[in-house]
Amino acid sequence: MSDQEGRGPVRQLMREYGGRAARARATTGAWGVLWPASFPGKSRARVAAHALAALVPVTAVCGAYIAFYWADDPQVDSGSRVGVLVAGGSMMAIPGVLTALVLLRALRDRFGALYWLLVALAWPTALVATPLLVLQTAVMDDNDYCTAWVPRHPLPGTVLPLGVLVALASGSAATWIMSMASPRRRRPGTLYVVWLVTVAVTVVLTLAPQLHSAQTCGSEAGARGTSGSSAGKQPW
Repeated sequence: MSDQEGRGPVRQLMREYGGRAARARATTGAWGVLWPASFPGKSRARVAAHALAALVPVTAVCGAYIAFYWADDPQVDSGSRVGVLVAGGSMMAIPGVLTALVLLRALRDRFGALYWLLVALAWPTALVATPLLVLQTAVMDDNDYCTAWVPRHPLPGTVLPLGVLVALASGSAATWIMSMASPRRRRPGTLYVVWLVTVAVTVVLTLAPQLHSAQTCGSEAGARGTSGSSAGKQPW
């Protein structure tokens, strides 16, 4: 066999690989970079990606409120906060992992029996766990745990929406910078992971200082809350 004949299959493989790489780069356009959950051409993966993109930020927001809010409330100590965080994180980990597995199989076009089993488990657990986590977080804001009529420095109503918007913008900026710095790594899955992690971390870092500095209790509330409440009362 001559060298030219031997190089034929190699060149064919190189052309095929190059074509696939070019098509992959084409599908990961500007929208795929700025909003990696879109996953162009992968409709089932897109659904799972947006579901996970909702679960992770909601968990991060609730975790920030539980960890840093009501810092001046004498009845919400560090021990109770850790317990609530662990319980909430463990509860949200189940639908989070299941949804991630659904997304992974959808990206690989594996739609067998295991895929549908994961779907059947992921969606109900997410629909149950998410409202429970939000409810647990909201219960910590009960007036029984902070008896001041009007907080001296209440938390503005725009803090949460602005924090989420800043987090989403930071995630898009991170994926855009990554795609510009290293075009070869513009894989949709990699961009999605970077975007999701950046959003979750940024929303916590944005909310934490404002939540911690907000005085939800007054000086009178601290005295009455310590004397009038039962010892060892849990935050929910």
